[in-house]
Amino acid sequence: MAGHFDCQSEAMIFSCPAPVWLGDLVTGMVFTHWLAIVTIPSAVLGCLGLIVSLISKANPSLINIDLTETPIANFRRSRHHKAIAGVCGAIAQQWQLPVMGVRIITVILAIVIPGFFLLLYCWFWLAFPLERSTDN
Repeated sequence: MAGHFDCQSEAMIFSCPAPVWLGDLVTGMVFTHWLAIVTIPSAVLGCLGLIVSLISKANPSLINIDLTETPIANFRRSRHHKAIAGVCGAIAQQWQLPVMGVRIITVILAIVIPGFFLLLYCWFWLAFPLERSTDN
């Protein structure tokens, strides 16, 4: 349709010479297509999650998980090997690696893929508790 009316694409936004409103129509059709690709699977997954939640609430015996116990976190941020948040020290302790090696790899990954890796580091910082102090 865009080719038939000599519309030009400028970063996924179309502009047409003859009827000006046609560019907005073609742009809307392109974005609606991508919106459907993204929203339909997420809506299906959301509905499945809602159905599973309602079934498990109606019949708790289907799920054999005891939710009354307090979960014990196996991964705790380190107090002793803490430079910023203790995340690198905890990773090093968990897998018996040298702390300095984990810190160097962390800095390299933060430089190579900064957005994703810094978001992941902040998530570790907020999601995992600091280990208990032993000087009580």
